[in-house]
Amino acid sequence: ILSLQDVSIVEVVAQIPEGLLARAKQEVLPEFTVHFESLPGLEFDAEPTEVAAEADPVTRTYAVTFQTPQPEAGLILAGMTAEVLLKGRSEGESVFNVPVSAVFTDEMGQQSVWIVEEQSMTVGKSQVEVGALVGESVALLSGVSPGQSIVTAGANFLAEGQKVREITDELRERR
Repeated sequence: ILSLQDVSIVEVVAQIPEGLLARAKQEVLPEFTVHFESLPGLEFDAEPTEVAAEADPVTRTYAVTFQTPQPEAGLILAGMTAEVLLKGRSEGESVFNVPVSAVFTDEMGQQSVWIVEEQSMTVGKSQVEVGALVGESVALLSGVSPGQSIVTAGANFLAEGQKVREITDELRERR
């Protein structure tokens, strides 16, 4: 049995949230880049070639296929983990990658995270806009600011104003 693969053009399939997809469609010529986890510091331009007609019923994201040319050195291999980014974010806007477990759907159906108020160690809900899903992480495009702490475990079991504590090495050892 022989399996042939054409690696001159690399295809990357990413799950894109409907909000980000709508934003990309509003731009005249949206620009995307691909970063491969195993090739740090390298960025490749990507062209969307196919968009799923229906959203995934659980994640509410659309499968989008992107193509990027293989560099001459042939660095990109089948099965590599990649992250697709929409270029053109405003100066000063930040994107944060957080564990998927940090994001929950609130009673209004909005995706949210719990922000920890450092002095009182209580939580407050913040609606977020999520971006690309990469492995066990998801990009937060809005709703959090640099320096804020968020809950990454047990988010579905918390309520507004509830006290929390940071999991330290001492607490991990007691488990």
